[in-house]
Amino acid sequence: MSRILGNPLFRKADLLSDVAERYEERDLSADAAALERIADADSTNGNELRNATMGIADLCGHPLGFNRIFGTR
Repeated sequence: MSRILGNPLFRKADLLSDVAERYEERDLSADAAALERIADADSTNGNELRNATMGIADLCGHPLGFNRIFGTR
């Protein structure tokens, strides 16, 4: 399974975790916690990222940035 390594991804996960935690229109605390775990990790993969943002993706109507990260549509 392909793993994603690199500080920019983990910084973005940390920032998104903060936003999800503060979001008031819907409870995104599960996404926030999962993104925080990813931000604190050494590596992750597409499945972990997708699973960590299911609530956010449901709110937005699609997985966040999935096509930008993995080149899929």
